[in-house]
Amino acid sequence: MPTPNDFGPDEFDRFAREAGEGLRRLLRQALDNPRATASWADLAASAARPRKSEPSQEQTPTVVDAEPGVWAIVRDDDGPRVERVFDSELAALRANQGNTDPTRTVRFLEFGVELA
Repeated sequence: MPTPNDFGPDEFDRFAREAGEGLRRLLRQALDNPRATASWADLAASAARPRKSEPSQEQTPTVVDAEPGVWAIVRDDDGPRVERVFDSELAALRANQGNTDPTRTVRFLEFGVELA
């Protein structure tokens, strides 16, 4: 009975085929871009990296143009009043994270729209 560490003729053929494909790919890259200076360590690291058999299914995030405006900390005690303005929601939420005042909130304010 073979052990997991046995290296039979089928495994050797598969290894030789994959190594040959990897070497061909590396040589093709070197010939396509002769100005690139790659060391043997770079070539070995590239060959040792696992190949992706299928294209990645990851989706790139879609950037949606939002309405122009700013994130602000707004106090609504005697009517709305802007305390501080931030360029991102994350920055506004971080600045307001220790808030204990229920009249103080983080809101998105569009340019040209009055506070209500």
